[in-house]
Amino acid sequence: MARASKPTRNAHQGAVRGLWDKPDMLNLIADVLLILGAAGLAWAAIVVAARQPYFTVKHLVLATPLQQTSQEQVQYMARKLLKGNFFTLSVDDMRQGFEKLPWVERAEVRRRWPFVVEVSLYERTPVARWREEQQSDVRLVSTRGEVFAASGFDQLPLLSGPEGASAEMLQRYTEFSKLASGVDRRVVALSLNSLQAWHVRLDDGLEIELGRDQLKSPVYERLSRFLAARAATEAQLGHALLSVDVRYPSGFAVKSLRRTQIQQG
Repeated sequence: MARASKPTRNAHQGAVRGLWDKPDMLNLIADVLLILGAAGLAWAAIVVAARQPYFTVKHLVLATPLQQTSQEQVQYMARKLLKGNFFTLSVDDMRQGFEKLPWVERAEVRRRWPFVVEVSLYERTPVARWREEQQSDVRLVSTRGEVFAASGFDQLPLLSGPEGASAEMLQRYTEFSKLASGVDRRVVALSLNSLQAWHVRLDDGLEIELGRDQLKSPVYERLSRFLAARAATEAQLGHALLSVDVRYPSGFAVKSLRRTQIQQG
């Protein structure tokens, strides 16, 4: 049986000599090597230039007006975050850093050639105060239902509930406020306990025990039914109400200035 012959050294040398006989291929390889070399040199030049001190950021421009965040807070955060020069500073790190300020809901950071970094800070709008269940410290709730550490705004309604319930409570507060406005009243406090029972206080001091939400008798419907009957109930009793319990399926218990009664709905 004949054996397959191995490539000889002469055959290999012939293949190499064949490549040199193809000028178009050699020109293509040379062009590719030149392009790669030029690109490498250009990149190295850019890296070296970017690290030079004359690209230092000289100005930080605040593009949005501030209502609650102080200039001192912005300056402190800027000094902490401005690391590197115009090319090497991290825009994402700066954005995340500014968003840690208590009142800042969203931040935008962009470079402006040649020496400027522009910052836009969008502040939270507080719509309620927040007190976590069984806690004493009061914080604020934004329009997005987010709790953030800030004080003041004592005129805002107070929401009290379990941790993580602020967004749901803000939604319920909006619903209950629409009902109360129909009888010229405002909801000034809303609470939710660990048993998921709701409690409302109106601006005239009336306390309303709503209880737990039920499929056949939602708290929204129970509150609506009572508010519609309140004026007639007080006229019948001849006294203002102090508190009311609307957890009953077909009526409510009221506490007036004189006595507690059961009023059928």
